[in-house]
Amino acid sequence: DSAATEFAKKAKSDPTIDQRVDEELQHVGRTQTHVVVDCRLARFLPNAFRVYMDCDENTAAKRVVDRAARRGQEMTLKEALEKNAQRNAFDLERYQRAYGIKTFRDQFPDPSEKWDLCFDTSEGPGIVTPSTADIVREIGNKWTTWVHNKFPS
Repeated sequence: DSAATEFAKKAKSDPTIDQRVDEELQHVGRTQTHVVVDCRLARFLPNAFRVYMDCDENTAAKRVVDRAARRGQEMTLKEALEKNAQRNAFDLERYQRAYGIKTFRDQFPDPSEKWDLCFDTSEGPGIVTPSTADIVREIGNKWTTWVHNKFPS
């Protein structure tokens, strides 16, 4: 969406934004439990249950068009594809500068190696539904319980 693209543009021109976000995520990862974070780089959070939700680019663009329509805005699929590509390009440029990541597949060659739960959201309504959130939360709770039992503090 445009807010994400605007943030990516701002962060591209000001590297301190990503540094502050990284510092805050690291702090949250060290000090909080039972936190849900929507983050492309969540795999870097220590002691986190990581969920990777994938989606093909056409479906992602259709969802952008649908969100725009719900806000009373018109957008074509081509425009949404271009906006998504622009945001990805901004993000990749920032990620390459900060982390050496050249493509999202560099970061995610096999998501199951770095993430605890992976699923494709290309099918379905295009939003995290209450049932999806409940499933992720339940798995996260079970994982947290397992970790606490296996590694008591």
